[in-house]
Amino acid sequence: MLFIAENNTGKTVLALDLGSEMGYAAACANGRQFSGLRHIGAAAEGFKGRRWAELRRNLTSIQSDAGGIDIIAYERGSFFKSIAAGADYFGLVATLQLWAWENEIAIKPASPGSVKKHVTGGGRAKKEAVIFAVRQAGFDPSGSDEADAIALRDFVLSVLNQPVNEVA
Repeated sequence: MLFIAENNTGKTVLALDLGSEMGYAAACANGRQFSGLRHIGAAAEGFKGRRWAELRRNLTSIQSDAGGIDIIAYERGSFFKSIAAGADYFGLVATLQLWAWENEIAIKPASPGSVKKHVTGGGRAKKEAVIFAVRQAGFDPSGSDEADAIALRDFVLSVLNQPVNEVA
């Protein structure tokens, strides 16, 4: 397991675990790191766009807290419990992509298996193993969503901190 102690990229990186409870973890260009959870509620009856509006509002708030964002990373979803869950996820991704485009922010999707392998040594690790690895590294996530975001942030920083000729 490798955890990056600092952000040497010169960029502010935001990692997101998209869902109803969105985990987020930022590594700012000035060295400050922070993470947490934001509630992205389900669509209310009569206003199906509420969830997307809440995501936009939360992204804007995190951007303000970070003093700007250069790169957003998120885990690519591939398996969903239902068609509705898949539709919700892809709606969140589409909203994220639009918001990032409007704010001129690069987006980097990542494979969940690559992130898990980075922090636990195994690409099929369970949520508990990711939480344990993140806590062993000195972080105190409130649950699996925040732990996933912290792990993703570290994975992205490990890739971005490599010299260009070493990036796979």
